[in-house]
Amino acid sequence: MKKHEEWIDNLKGLGIILIVFHHSFFPSNSIVKHYFISFMVPLFFFISGFLYNQKPNFTLWDYLKTRFNRLIIPYLSFNILAYLVLGLQGLITKKAHYLTISGLKNFLEYLFYGIYTHNPDRHVVNIPTWFLPCLFFTGLFFYIIDKYLKSRNLKLLIIIVLSVLIFFESKLLEWNHIDFRLPYSLDIAFMALLFYGLGNIFKTEILNLVQRVNKFHLLLIPILVAINIYFANDTQMSTNGYDNYFKLLICSILGISVFTIISKVIGKSFLGYYGANSIIVLCMQWIDKMSYSIIVFLSFNQLSKNPGYISGIVETIVCMIFLIPIIYIINQYFPFLIGNFKQKTKLFPSEKPS
Repeated sequence: MKKHEEWIDNLKGLGIILIVFHHSFFPSNSIVKHYFISFMVPLFFFISGFLYNQKPNFTLWDYLKTRFNRLIIPYLSFNILAYLVLGLQGLITKKAHYLTISGLKNFLEYLFYGIYTHNPDRHVVNIPTWFLPCLFFTGLFFYIIDKYLKSRNLKLLIIIVLSVLIFFESKLLEWNHIDFRLPYSLDIAFMALLFYGLGNIFKTEILNLVQRVNKFHLLLIPILVAINIYFANDTQMSTNGYDNYFKLLICSILGISVFTIISKVIGKSFLGYYGANSIIVLCMQWIDKMSYSIIVFLSFNQLSKNPGYISGIVETIVCMIFLIPIIYIINQYFPFLIGNFKQKTKLFPSEKPS
């Protein structure tokens, strides 16, 4: 495996663990969680842009077909799977709001409209999957820009302008108390295009910098983290809510830099396994509460189900362990769930970025 592929799989692994951690019982007002949320979503758009490569003679239809299989098929299949499993669980616990007419209506509305909001009445089944259709359209927008524009500066100008426009659009909606969202997180896609584009446009420079990273650069991490915490903002990218455009950009760059240094220094590790299977982790992390409940039961209720530092960390670790056999089963027996209809997906990181 090439060095840059090794660190990128580590980076994806760290990123997806952060996502699981963010959705755990860890206190929401914690400075740790506040730090992670300032860059963890931009991190994945950055990685996706970095891995994007415009292939010769690759038509728009070829691109749409490939990305549909890799992103939209998992979006549909894992939402349906989660709905059925959680619905059956609801029947057993006599909390069957999913398998009611209103529950089915909410599920189909989310599935075919593709947006996530903080409305507690929506009973969204698989929240993290909002990212998949958003990434599909983010990639599509960049594909068009990259295909028809050769000037790097012009590409950079366009993605900055689009992200600034969507920032002001979100602020205008917020200031006027208007509840409006574009389907399939198309609005978020324009902001995500900024990080996707930065990862791709500056790919050569990024590779050159990463190749120079060594263990001594770990000394920079406390400084970068401190600056990030100082500029930390209340951005909620999943709901198209932004606090400050420049703070978002600064925090994202600093957070990505910190975790890139860590990913490069540690070399080959178990993180690459989770990175190579990040879509499965993203789409199956809804098992976290169920897996943690099992551990609480086995601990004779010594562990708490309430938000806390210990419960949040334990829940994340337990979820990642429980996901190992699930990843194996899906890769070996149900690869169609992740859009693989031709051959079994390799269990460990491939030799080429996916």
